[in-house]
Amino acid sequence: FFFARHSQSEMIPVCPKNTVKLWDGFSFLHIMGEGYSFGQDLGTAGSCLRKFSTMPFTFCTLQNVCDYANKNDYSYWLSTTEPMPMSMAPIPAPEVGRYLSRCSVCEASTRVIAVHSQSMAIPECPGGWEELWIGYSFLMHRDAGGRGYGQSLVSPGSCLEEFRVRPFIECHGFGTCNYYSTATSFWLTIIKDGDMFRRPIPQTLKTDHTSRVSRCAVCVRRRVTEDNVGQDVGRVPRPFTPNGQREQIGNVQYPYSQQQQSQRYDPNYQYQRLGPTGRTRGPNRRVPHQYRRKGRLRKPERTTESQEAA
Repeated sequence: FFFARHSQSEMIPVCPKNTVKLWDGFSFLHIMGEGYSFGQDLGTAGSCLRKFSTMPFTFCTLQNVCDYANKNDYSYWLSTTEPMPMSMAPIPAPEVGRYLSRCSVCEASTRVIAVHSQSMAIPECPGGWEELWIGYSFLMHRDAGGRGYGQSLVSPGSCLEEFRVRPFIECHGFGTCNYYSTATSFWLTIIKDGDMFRRPIPQTLKTDHTSRVSRCAVCVRRRVTEDNVGQDVGRVPRPFTPNGQREQIGNVQYPYSQQQQSQRYDPNYQYQRLGPTGRTRGPNRRVPHQYRRKGRLRKPERTTESQEAA
């Protein structure tokens, strides 16, 4: 399983314990060309490009013509905490490096997921999972033309380690980048237990923005090695149990025994055969409803007595 980790700084992030780093690069969010946008999930390896360019793509038409660095093309990248210049002038390409977030692509032996608490409390990983990092629940972003992209809430990309009001920067084909007033970020909010089915109260936060942002944790599936130490047999994952619940009889399904496995996959294994169904001969036969006669009168029973005697 491959996943990307973004530092939201100029420093290249370190892959978590028991994972292998494959490559590092720059945190790529989405592109917009000719009014159409296409984004990348920040939890996938495709969101970590090895090389940066203010315009990393070109588009081609059926007339065998390709256009590069068009004025209607934009690219968006995860940004750092570097403040904007006092002049608010566009940042040229040679100086934009300190504004770009770095990332690393890591390989894990098991699946990696994100868990969101929808509260200010950091959620706990499910039973059989261990924590990699914690952060804030990042949901979606948009910019020019109301275009943007959203993050899957089960993906590690939806759990950013730092909260930013403006977490991304916009770059153009003529080689400059900048922050614009149309940039908007969306974050998963906290919901109290008593407010789940009530009307939300409008609120404007000018300070302490994280007081309404959900917390999250990225978890990896834990693997059991005690049963297979010194053997070449594949490792068996630990049975899943919810938080605070012990492994009880009936709660966890353990693997089949060797005898059950042989019977389960043996093509000559004789299962218990049921009796025949449908129209069968015998006093206790079962007749399907479509063969039963309904609404018909029975024929009068035949007798040996003559009609005169009757």
